[in-house]
Amino acid sequence: MTNGEVFLSAYPRAMTADYVFMVEKEANHEMERRKIRRTMGNIKEARETAEKRIQAWADESEEYNIERLSTFVASHRPACVWAVLIGREAKESATNRRAAQ
Repeated sequence: MTNGEVFLSAYPRAMTADYVFMVEKEANHEMERRKIRRTMGNIKEARETAEKRIQAWADESEEYNIERLSTFVASHRPACVWAVLIGREAKESATNRRAAQ
C-alpha cells in the first residue's frame, strides 16, 4: 500500500488540491527515475555493442590490431569517440525497437 493509499484510507475527505499536487509530483519523479534507468540501460547496451564492433573491426583489419586501436582511441579524446559510438548504437537500437513494434 502506497503512502497515498494509506492517507486516503485514513482521511477519505482530505482530497485537497495540495494533496493532488503532491501525488502528481511523486508520479513525475517516478517517471523520471524510470526514464533514467532505461537510458542508462540503453547506454550500457550500446557501449557493449560498440566494444564488440570495435573488436570485430580490429580482428578483421590487417593493418590494425586491438592494441593499436586502443592506443588510437586513448590518444584521440576517448570521451568523444565513445560518445559518438554510443550515440550511434543507442539510436540504432531505438530505431530497431520501434520498427519491431
